[in-house]
Amino acid sequence: FVQGQRKGYLRPDVKPDFLIFLLNQMRNWAVDPALDGLYSSTKEMTEEMVKFFFYGILCSPDFKTGRDR
Repeated sequence: FVQGQRKGYLRPDVKPDFLIFLLNQMRNWAVDPALDGLYSSTKEMTEEMVKFFFYGILCSPDFKTGRDR
């Protein structure tokens, strides 16, 4: 994460330790029956978790128009 920040790929204001903590928590979420029950497959849940980790919950301005796809 630090290397990614140095190269400008990741926001410099996010602590790498927070990202590691978040990834560990997400691993716990992946085996939680309550979350697993929301998805039709493990693949679907994993894809959503990865998108959430990298992009959060906010849309880019172009997302609504489909220009960023």
